[in-house]
Amino acid sequence: MTPEQEKHINHYLTRVAEAGIPLVSHADRSRLRERHLAPSLAGQDLLPPSGSVLDIGSGGGFPAIPLAIVSPHLSYTLVESNSRKAAFLGRVSRETELAQRVTVLCSRVEELVEIEFDCITARAVTELPQLAAWCRKLLKRDGWLLFWKGRDWRHEAWPEEVGLKLLSELNLADGSRLLKLTVER
Repeated sequence: MTPEQEKHINHYLTRVAEAGIPLVSHADRSRLRERHLAPSLAGQDLLPPSGSVLDIGSGGGFPAIPLAIVSPHLSYTLVESNSRKAAFLGRVSRETELAQRVTVLCSRVEELVEIEFDCITARAVTELPQLAAWCRKLLKRDGWLLFWKGRDWRHEAWPEEVGLKLLSELNLADGSRLLKLTVER
């Protein structure tokens, strides 16, 4: 990470910790690096070499804002239905010099049409069957999905059951998993 990227990460974490709206649990505000930043940055090496990323249910911006800071070769679309959280994401994108590459939509992912992405990310949004249904129409043919899930994610569904193919599964330090998947066509 460059010194400039580290500066932007630190600014972002400060803004999340001091936000007047609940972006993370109160207990997590003092441990943002371990609970939110590190798992988010674990996806850095799984991002595409170029193109566009859609982050579903962006909330407080994890994983999308940290990934956007460290991956200047990609454009990001963050979809967040809560207007206060979407406004926060817009502000922090401008403050961390991401405004040229990050678009924040105050919308629901179901409302997106006629646009496809090279990669789709989601962390703590919903279960695998619902994610698969949303992503099928939004993912480019050769694109992939990055989903941050709990250690028991297979209780939601096996990827094959919902038309997905598991490409890799990373065990993260906090016990969660980072899944790289693609849509079976």
